[in-house]
Amino acid sequence: MTEDLFKDIDFNGIDYTSLWTDDDPFSGIVNGNGYKIKNLTIDSTEEYVGLFGATVGAIIENVIIENVNIKGDRYVGALIGKAFLTTITNCGIIGGTVEGNNNVGGLIGYDDSSEITTSYTELDLVKANMSD
Repeated sequence: MTEDLFKDIDFNGIDYTSLWTDDDPFSGIVNGNGYKIKNLTIDSTEEYVGLFGATVGAIIENVIIENVNIKGDRYVGALIGKAFLTTITNCGIIGGTVEGNNNVGGLIGYDDSSEITTSYTELDLVKANMSD
């Protein structure tokens, strides 16, 4: 699966549900072409929370997410909850909060053997409650 963005996407007023869990991870290619995904809100008690809940062998490039409000249990990140062997290039998270209990990060909640280059986060808060 290859997907390209051709315009900004605004999730204002939509409570997004993470797709692609650890049992069925995303393994395609996404090129955001520098367009923005705006106002991404996820309010979940589940694991594998992010724009992509889990990835294996995916390629994600040029994706900018602006103004996030993301809450989950474990493996919580604005872009990816749990990444494995994923290539992330030129991606950014700008503004907002990411919260969870374990394995929480701004860009990625948990990573194993991925390649991340020229990517960044500029968040107001990243909070891990560290429960079991």
